[in-house]
Amino acid sequence: MSGSGRVGRHRCGSAEVLVAGVVRGLTLRDAAAQAGMSERTARRRLREPEVATELRTLEARVVSEITAGLTALSEQALNALRSLVADASRPDLQLRAATTVLTLGLRYRDGEDAQRRLAELEQARVELAATLAELRASQSGRRS
Repeated sequence: MSGSGRVGRHRCGSAEVLVAGVVRGLTLRDAAAQAGMSERTARRRLREPEVATELRTLEARVVSEITAGLTALSEQALNALRSLVADASRPDLQLRAATTVLTLGLRYRDGEDAQRRLAELEQARVELAATLAELRASQSGRRS
């Protein structure tokens, strides 16, 4: 949203209220009501480039904050699981903790593998695009 307090011809505040409501998980109807607009107007406003960008930016910020909080708790959670796996006095908890560790470990490994493969595919796409551009350039040079 621009520093002038306006988005296009609309009041900036109502768009900010709409975006904040959507990010907080309100229904579109409720977020629109808080922003003082109809649901139809809210749908239209969310399609406006500046409002859509603000929505994506705020959503990314929220996801980043949640990720940071979860990461901060990870060490404590891992230590708690480690203690439960080592505690032979409660075999039922020990089994559940061990199962959790194995399940999460496999998910993490799969996620890391998918990230690595995605990065490899992206690199291959970039290299292919560069090769294609070189081929097109050499073909256009021969036509001249």
